[in-house]
Amino acid sequence: PPGTANGGEEPASGIQPACPPGTANGGEEPASGIQPASATSAAMSTESAPIPKWQIIVGWVLSCLPLPPFLMSAAMKIAQPGNFLEDWTKTYPAATARPLGLIELACVVLYFIPKTRILGAILVTGYLGGAIATHVAKGEPAAAVPFLFGVMLWGGIFLRMPQLRKLLPLVE
Repeated sequence: PPGTANGGEEPASGIQPACPPGTANGGEEPASGIQPASATSAAMSTESAPIPKWQIIVGWVLSCLPLPPFLMSAAMKIAQPGNFLEDWTKTYPAATARPLGLIELACVVLYFIPKTRILGAILVTGYLGGAIATHVAKGEPAAAVPFLFGVMLWGGIFLRMPQLRKLLPLVE
């Protein structure tokens, strides 16, 4: 019937033929020459030269330097100790502190999970953009701090992930 996986030609047994091992689509190359994402990502990870130890160390240092301020910021927004809300409400409504703290914490956690580090970096970058905008709107010179945190976070991933260096070839 139309809409079936093999265009309506099912074997008498009703079992779909399996692709041979090592192929994504039964050995047939797509007409466009585009490889499946799994083949592309596998090629990217196997073709890369080993990462020098100094890059791994510097990458982790860059990634971890912003961690204490992020955790402190999230903890303050979630726990709301002392006069925190008094200061917070000069810029934002009181009800926004806890949700923003949870979002901040979630973004940082995603950044440090290997499978979600790029998603985490993208989300943290968006969060830092809001922090930069807040500091600029208030006329505070501290706007440079969230920018530098973003540079450190992306720099850390850039040094540790050859796949990212292939997407953003800053040097040959």
